[in-house]
Amino acid sequence: MEKVKNTAWAVTGFLLFLFSTMMFLDEVRNFQKTIQSEQTSPVEVAITGKQVERSYLGKNHYLVMLSKGNEEKVSMKQTIGTYSEVSKEEYETLKPGDKIQGVIKGRVFYTQLDGKEAHKEHWIMLVVTVIFPIMYLIYQLSKLIVYLRVRNPFSKSFGTILKIILSVGLGSLLLAGYGLMFSDLFRWISENVGDQTYRIAEITDSRIDIGHGRYAETNYYLAFNFSVDGESFHMTKEVSAYDYKKNFKLVQIRYPVGHPDQVSIGGYHWRDALHLISYSWFGIYFCVIIITGLLIFAAVKIKQKKRAIEESRKQSRRKFRKR
Repeated sequence: MEKVKNTAWAVTGFLLFLFSTMMFLDEVRNFQKTIQSEQTSPVEVAITGKQVERSYLGKNHYLVMLSKGNEEKVSMKQTIGTYSEVSKEEYETLKPGDKIQGVIKGRVFYTQLDGKEAHKEHWIMLVVTVIFPIMYLIYQLSKLIVYLRVRNPFSKSFGTILKIILSVGLGSLLLAGYGLMFSDLFRWISENVGDQTYRIAEITDSRIDIGHGRYAETNYYLAFNFSVDGESFHMTKEVSAYDYKKNFKLVQIRYPVGHPDQVSIGGYHWRDALHLISYSWFGIYFCVIIITGLLIFAAVKIKQKKRAIEESRKQSRRKFRKR
């Protein structure tokens, strides 16, 4: 029975290895197609409006609209090609009627920043799909070394290399997690400390992205506009379920003086804390902290065990000398 179970696990692992390897190779091909499609002549199109897309944790994307009236709609409702992403500097200088430069990919207009975002998505998928094949190969090689029981300098060096690879890989993931976590924390502090401007914004659109499954996440969005120096400022903001349900036509907002793109929904409620805990990125940050704690705990235990072994050896030597 145990042999059948081990065989089943081995076959499952091998099939997952093949599947993830095929996904990695497919992503490589898609990445190559994306790069090739960018090697076309640039074109110019006129923008019809602007909008800031703001996540629940306060990360902004600056959008220019290519279809009239789209700035009043939730950005997630819009189809690719009806808007494009630009840098914050470009967003602040552009006005409706101005032209921006980009390329056409499959009848869809893309700016340079759209291309960078596409590259980033490809890189993330490449890293995600290659993790399991690498870990699988390392695991099989380590099993081979143990099976052969090779005791020579090469095997020890190879074992050291495996430890370094695993340490660097895990360390890089943890550093990336802490980098994102502290980035969100510092952004939240900078946006909520100091003088604030309060406004009443008019809600122009809304959207609920309902997640399916036990651990699926449901996201809530409000599109609204408010006046800044006599001009309308349009934004799509991800909000908590509580803020979504209590606001229908108007919503109270606040932002640091002089920074209308850093909007927060006015006031706090205990339900906001529940939404934050259930937020996907919060779960990722929590896992990073837990893994760090487990690694520290393991390191302390290993050190204590080494000390105990050394102490046991010392005692054995003392007893041997007395004899």
